[in-house]
Amino acid sequence: RLALMLGVSSFVFALAHHIPPFSEPYQREIFVFRVLAGAYFAMLYWLRGLGVAAGGHACYDILASVS
Repeated sequence: RLALMLGVSSFVFALAHHIPPFSEPYQREIFVFRVLAGAYFAMLYWLRGLGVAAGGHACYDILASVS
């Protein structure tokens, strides 16, 4: 059950980044990366809580925009 929830939430996380009007065009490699990132953030949420997961996502966003 946990694996199913992790998989579904990771897939929805990746899909959410492709909702218009501010989305990027679909690319399989980027989508797979986001599914894996979603799984990481889901595990972070499960183990540490919402604040840590949101903070991790925010740190990634800052690092991605700077580089």
